[in-house]
Amino acid sequence: MVIEACYSGSVFEKCLGNKGMLFITAANNSETSKADMKDENLHVFLSNGFTRAFQTKITENPDVTLRDLFYFVATQTVGSHACMFNQSNYGNVFTERMSEFLVK
Repeated sequence: MVIEACYSGSVFEKCLGNKGMLFITAANNSETSKADMKDENLHVFLSNGFTRAFQTKITENPDVTLRDLFYFVATQTVGSHACMFNQSNYGNVFTERMSEFLVK
């Protein structure tokens, strides 16, 4: 499960320990998620680095491993700390690929 929201790390604190579940968030439990893409005509923010990086990576390489996807997203997220939760109860993030979860 992936969530891009302020304080998104707090959403999954109650879910830790559940077998087969992995959580990736745009921010930890005590910080906001910072916007970085603004529509100058509408004067509104559209997205942030976390979402932009996530979409970019799975579009260019749907077979990216979950670990590499998280690493890329975390390095592209500015102003908050992308987090991965519950990986010890999930499986192998080094071998499982995002394409297993994408619908064609």
